[in-house]
Amino acid sequence: MFKKADPAATWTVFICSIWPMILNTAQGVQRVPQDYMNVARVLNLSEWKIITKILFPSVLPYMLTGIRLSIGTAWLVIVAAEMLTGGVGIGFWVWDEWNNLRSSTSSSPSS
Repeated sequence: MFKKADPAATWTVFICSIWPMILNTAQGVQRVPQDYMNVARVLNLSEWKIITKILFPSVLPYMLTGIRLSIGTAWLVIVAAEMLTGGVGIGFWVWDEWNNLRSSTSSSPSS
C-alpha cells in the first residue's frame, strides 16, 4: 500500500518521542530558582553567561530525564512502526509470526 514507508515510520518515531524531551525541558526551565535569576540580574551577566552558568546546569537533570523517556518511547514506536511497514526488525518478525500462526513451542498432544 505504501511504496515508501520508511520516511513515514521515521517521522512517526520522531513525533512520538520528541514530546517527553520538550515537556521535561520546559518543566526544568520553569523550576529554575528565581534567586538565581535575581543574582544574574544584579551581577549584570550576559545572556550567554546566564544560559551556560545558570540555566543549563539547572535544567540538565530534567533534560536527561526527558531523553531517557524519549528513548523508551522511541523503542515502543519503532516496534509498532515495523509491524505496520513490514521489512525487517523485531516488530515485523512478531507480526509475521502472528499472521502465520506459527509458534516456536510444540503443544501437540503426545500419542
